[in-house]
Amino acid sequence: MNFTSFFRGWVLFGLVLILLIPTACSREDLLNLLFTATPTLTLTFTPSATLTPSPTASATATPTSSPTPQPSETPTATIAPSDTQPAESPTFGPSPTRTPSPSLTATETEIPSATPIPSITPTPTPHLAFLRLSKPGWMSKVVSPIRVEAVVSPGENGRVQINLIGEDGRIISTQELRYSLQSFQRYMLQQKVDFTIPGPAEYGRLEIRTRDRRGRDMSLTSVDLLLLSLGRDEIYAPVSLLEPYIIYYPEENDVIKGGLLLVNGAVQPVNQNPIIFDLVNETGRVLGSTRISAPQVEEGQTHAAFSAAVPYQVSGLTDARLIMRQESAGRISGNVAITSLLVKLQP
Repeated sequence: MNFTSFFRGWVLFGLVLILLIPTACSREDLLNLLFTATPTLTLTFTPSATLTPSPTASATATPTSSPTPQPSETPTATIAPSDTQPAESPTFGPSPTRTPSPSLTATETEIPSATPIPSITPTPTPHLAFLRLSKPGWMSKVVSPIRVEAVVSPGENGRVQINLIGEDGRIISTQELRYSLQSFQRYMLQQKVDFTIPGPAEYGRLEIRTRDRRGRDMSLTSVDLLLLSLGRDEIYAPVSLLEPYIIYYPEENDVIKGGLLLVNGAVQPVNQNPIIFDLVNETGRVLGSTRISAPQVEEGQTHAAFSAAVPYQVSGLTDARLIMRQESAGRISGNVAITSLLVKLQP
């Protein structure tokens, strides 16, 4: 007998009881009693037959779903390599170190760029001489007339003087050329100098000289020659066309105090005689003087550095001309090169 026929039998049995039970027991109570017992029976049979298999099936499904989170943990394991960002920290590490390194090299290149060294160099590039005697050169053999080629800058009086001096110191020939009074104006000069000498030959000196308004020497250049009564010229090239004396300090019209004038600059000595410094006032009186040995010019250089201290005595503000010169080392005495500038002296 199956469950359905069994259940139908019980239902028929219940209906018979309802009809047979007396009225003292109400039908509703009997129905309640009858139907409350029926769920009890179904509840006892439901766990054993229907509900028991369904939990077991759900329990088997649980292990099946548990492998699914296991693979999901595998991608989470791949997140750990995302912690490879420390590998990027070396990338950021070199970039700060690279940034300061160029800045350091830039500052190091600036240190030499601020170079006072070239200004201290004792032999900067010298300029051409203001009085430049290019022809004839030193110890050229000349007959009359001497063809002089030069570049000149007139003195404060606008004049340039050309003198030819004999070996005994006499003036054989002199010429005075007049120019405009423009300061530092230069002129090309081509001039003939006639001369006569008593013998067949003698030493002579050709000089070009300028003076200021007070008659003081401003500049002088010269060359020694061999004068011939007969024959023909043998012209040699000039030894140098550069300014022999360059004064860096003092500058023109500087005011000097304390009774001592410091002078420094560069020199290309014309001979081995001492270099003389004179302070001359407007009347021609020497206010102070000193001399230094001619420095040796190093090989490959044109000039050598020099420094000198010229003591002086004045009672008040005094205009003076600083004259730098060398005297002759040959047969003819006198100055062979001069340069000068104006200064103001105070006690």
